[in-house]
Amino acid sequence: MNKTLTNRLTRVVFVAGTGLFSVLLWQVAHIPSTDDAIVADQLGKLMASSYGHFPDRKVVEQQGHGQIYYSHPGAFAHPTVDLYEVTSPHDVAQIEAATRQALTTAHAKSVTLRFFEKENQPLFASGGRSHAGERLIKTEVIQAGSV
Repeated sequence: MNKTLTNRLTRVVFVAGTGLFSVLLWQVAHIPSTDDAIVADQLGKLMASSYGHFPDRKVVEQQGHGQIYYSHPGAFAHPTVDLYEVTSPHDVAQIEAATRQALTTAHAKSVTLRFFEKENQPLFASGGRSHAGERLIKTEVIQAGSV
């Protein structure tokens, strides 16, 4: 084979291989997309407004305690919501009911709710933070369409 044909075949194989690898990586180890982040944000806001007992986030962060939630995007519209200081069985049931209602509107397929006793964010000298040492009380996975 001549050199030009070899170079072209090498490029075609490289481009095709890279494309195939990208598709496989996206399907197997899906990195959340912007759409996944929008789903998580919308689900968190709908759940919080339906529950109605979350104080202003800035106040909770300044005081260092209080009921607060963080929604995280998950692959293929399966977000996670971390809830802090929502510990009474009545409040947990209200959050679960609010989340069931919000799933369809937010276009989420399922959501993982993680209930923590309280938020613990130690600060590092470098300025970073961690969620180390937090006590997980309950984990609940709610599927869209479940009752």
